[in-house]
Amino acid sequence: MPAKPLTDEQIQDATRLKSLFLRRKETDPSLTQEKLAFMCGWKTQGTITQYMNGKIPLNLTAVQKFAEALGARLEDISPSLAQRVDSLQKSTGGYAALANGADMPDSPDNVEIRLYSPSELGTAAKDAERDSDFSIRKMTVSKSFLQNNVKFSALKDLALTPAVGNSMDGTYSDGDLLLIDRGVTRIKESGGIYGFQMTDEVFTRRIERRPNGDIAIISDNKQYEPYIVPRSSLDNIRIHYRVVFAWTGKKFT
Repeated sequence: MPAKPLTDEQIQDATRLKSLFLRRKETDPSLTQEKLAFMCGWKTQGTITQYMNGKIPLNLTAVQKFAEALGARLEDISPSLAQRVDSLQKSTGGYAALANGADMPDSPDNVEIRLYSPSELGTAAKDAERDSDFSIRKMTVSKSFLQNNVKFSALKDLALTPAVGNSMDGTYSDGDLLLIDRGVTRIKESGGIYGFQMTDEVFTRRIERRPNGDIAIISDNKQYEPYIVPRSSLDNIRIHYRVVFAWTGKKFT
C-alpha cells in the first residue's frame, strides 16, 4: 500500500527541522547529516534525510531526539507535537511523566508503566529502523487516574506501545500512545480493540463477535474492509493484549 501523504502541518514540521539544521550548520560547519544521525542514535543518515525532506512524518520521539541534538525546543520543530506532550501531562491530572532520563519521585499513588516498542510486541518486525525512534521507555501515571478512567485486569499487566499505521484512523492515529492490558488473552463478549496474532506478526484491530460464533476483524479506517474469521478457525487466533486507553494528539487553534 502506498505511504499515506503527509499533512500540511507535517510538511511544515519537516521544513522547520531542515531550516533549524541548516542554521546550526552555519555556526558549526562540522555538523553533517551523518553526525546528526549518530547524535540521535540512528545507524545511517537515511532516516535524517527522510524526515527533513518530508518523506516520513515526524513523531514525538524523533522530535525529542532532534531537539536535544540541535539544542532546540520541541515547539521550534513541531508546535503540534510539543502541545501533545503538554496535553498528555495535563490529561493525567499532572501525575504523568514521560521518561527518557529523569523520573517522577516514587509514590504509593503512582505506578510506572513500561513502553514496549513495536518489534517487542511483534507488530513491526519488518520496520527495525523506525523501531529505534521510540526512545521513551516508561511513563509514570497516577493510580487514581487509571482507576477512574481505565478498565484493566491488574496494574502489573498494563503497558504502553505506540500505534503503528493508519488502520485505526478515526479512533487513534499512527504514533499515538496506546495503553494496553496484557492480562487480557481472550476476546470479551463486548468486543474491543485487541493485539492479536494469526501469522508471524501481531496486529491491532477492533474485534467484534457475530451471533453465529464468527468474529469480525475491523479497521476503523473505512478504506479497509472487515475480515471475517469463521468460528471453526478461532483457535488460530492468539490474543496478546487489549487496548484500554489512547492518548491522541490534536491541534487546537
